[in-house]
Amino acid sequence: MNADGSDQHKVTSNASRDERPNISLEGKKILYMSNRDGNYEIYTMNFDGTTQTRITNTPEHEIFPMWTSDGKKVAYGLIERVNGCPEGNIHIMNADGTGDIVITNAPGRDENPAWSPDGKQIIFQSERDGNFEVYIMNADGTNQVRLTKDPKWDGWPSFVKN
Repeated sequence: MNADGSDQHKVTSNASRDERPNISLEGKKILYMSNRDGNYEIYTMNFDGTTQTRITNTPEHEIFPMWTSDGKKVAYGLIERVNGCPEGNIHIMNADGTGDIVITNAPGRDENPAWSPDGKQIIFQSERDGNFEVYIMNADGTNQVRLTKDPKWDGWPSFVKN
C-alpha cells in the first residue's frame, strides 16, 4: 500500500501466518517469515507477491528476518527447544539463504536483529541476563555490548536512518 494507506494489495493468500515483511531498499523484494510449512521459515518474494521462495529449511523456527541496506545479507533469529526451554541465536546468511552462520551463542534467546545503515553492526534483543535487554555487536558477532539495563522488557530495537 502507499504510505497513506491507499492502494492496498494482498500479496500472499494462504491459511498460514505470513509475518514481519521487510521491503528491500530498491522496493522490488519482500523478506518475511511464514509458518506455512509447520514451523517458521524465512521467505522472499517479488513486490507483487510472485516467486515466493523459502530460503531457510530447518525443523527450528527462523524468525524476525532483516536485510542489510544493500540487500545482500539477512540477519535473523533461530529459536529451538533446549531441555524444554526456548533458546535462540542470531544468524546471518546471504540473501539467497546460502552461507548461513551463527554469530551469537548465549543462554536464553537472542532475536529480533536489525542492521546498522552501513551494515557494520547489528542491534538485537536478548534475554541472556534474565529478561529481554537490547544489545549491539559487530556484524561478525564480535564485541557484544548490552545497551539497556531495566528490570522490565526492553526490545524491538532498530536504527534510525539519517
